[in-house]
Amino acid sequence: MAAMGITPSMDLSQVCAQLAKTSKTADITKGELGDLANALIAVGALVPEIKYKEVDIPNFGKSGNVGDFRLLEGGAKSSGGTKVKIPYVTYKVNNSAIKDLLGGTSGGGGVTTSTGGGGGGSSSSQKKDVGSEKLKALKHQLEMGKITEAKYYSEYGKIAKKYWKGKKEYQDQYWQYEEEYYKWKQEQEEKRIAKLFDTLENKFKLGLINEANYWKTRKSYMDKYWKKNEKYQEDYIDGLIDYYDYIKELQGERLDDKSEEYDTVKDTVIGAIDDEIDKLQELNDEKEKENELEEARQRLESLRNQRSSMVYRAGVGIEYFANADEVEEAQKEYDELVNQEKIDELEKLKEQIEDMYGLYDEKKNESITNA
Repeated sequence: MAAMGITPSMDLSQVCAQLAKTSKTADITKGELGDLANALIAVGALVPEIKYKEVDIPNFGKSGNVGDFRLLEGGAKSSGGTKVKIPYVTYKVNNSAIKDLLGGTSGGGGVTTSTGGGGGGSSSSQKKDVGSEKLKALKHQLEMGKITEAKYYSEYGKIAKKYWKGKKEYQDQYWQYEEEYYKWKQEQEEKRIAKLFDTLENKFKLGLINEANYWKTRKSYMDKYWKKNEKYQEDYIDGLIDYYDYIKELQGERLDDKSEEYDTVKDTVIGAIDDEIDKLQELNDEKEKENELEEARQRLESLRNQRSSMVYRAGVGIEYFANADEVEEAQKEYDELVNQEKIDELEKLKEQIEDMYGLYDEKKNESITNA
């Protein structure tokens, strides 16, 4: 294969360089190596450039009145000839695309051709290339609004499983797909839950459901989606307090009928607060263990920055050392005080709720006595 100056011993970079050089004087997309040149152009290894060359166009002679223009024979210049720029195409080498084709390596092996028959199977780097290109096209469709997110992740999964799954060299690509898909599923679930609460709220505001059905449904949603989900713990506690306020409003009208439900709400609210207190207390315990593990490192860091203690050693003299214990102890005390402050606040809230129910019990007993 010596056409266009290309030999079998050349690597891909050399082939592209030779084709680029030849394109200045000939059309490389035709002839014996036209298929090879077109393939390299298609994958971006050869990039077209439009250039211009200046040529002389001699005057045309006229005959009669019919406007019959004839180029002077032999291409000889005539007086008053015109210079014009004629466009032509050359190609330059795209080393980045060549590197991608070779799987991230520069250079490459020798060039081979085939005049027929079937080729071998695809290499791993070719599969990775195909998967990446397909994903790129898929993302473009998503950005242009041609497909939905659900369709995008469905097709993304097919690409990842076909080209990357189970292949050690593509583990990062497959893990990236799994992480993106997991985050998207989480977002969809959060949107779904939020929509349930929003729809319920709108129905109540529009008068499509009464207050009792609203709170009954809302309470069931809270128990189903918030109660055991760490992310929604604050929402759950706030929701229980709102539900308690609703029940409290019914106290005068349905005191006896709602007494059991009051007790249930009370136990639920206080139980949730107790759970939060337990978590904070556990956090204190965990923090203590973490501080013990970090003790050596923190002491070393303090010694480099502070030297407040003095010791005299025979033969050496006075040496200064930092008192790391004071700094570390202060940090521990601070962390414990912050958590204890939260515990105290929750204890106060708990006491307030118990006081409210104490008042309710008193009124209940009074109504029974007066009955």
